[in-house]
Amino acid sequence: MTVFDASVKVYEWFSKNDSFCESDFIKILTISETPEADRASVLASLETFEKAEMIKKINYKDNNYWILSKSFSSMNQDVSITSNTAIIIAQLINQYCDMIESDSDRCDPSRITEKDIKNILYILTEMTLDKLKKSK
Repeated sequence: MTVFDASVKVYEWFSKNDSFCESDFIKILTISETPEADRASVLASLETFEKAEMIKKINYKDNNYWILSKSFSSMNQDVSITSNTAIIIAQLINQYCDMIESDSDRCDPSRITEKDIKNILYILTEMTLDKLKKSK
């Protein structure tokens, strides 16, 4: 398991839990041929999260705990995108709006918002579900 893979697992863990402790390693790691290396990857990802001040490590009664600094839902990420990417996002959303004959969610490429990203995710989910239905 790479540190990247472990980071995805840790991020998913904290989306559902406020803390992570030594006994949680077994819950986050699947059966592995390299459990010690996988554990090290998780520890490295926890260290990265700690450096980003998303979590705080504390030792209590001889156990290590990593606790969210604030609620997961209140954490934001800043993303920079190029103008070309913004145009593609807007085109996809606006084409979908044309297809469903609704102007309520049209996208301005000069002001991409979280709502636009959520709309892209919705469109992708719809396409994926449609493809899954067709493949059955």
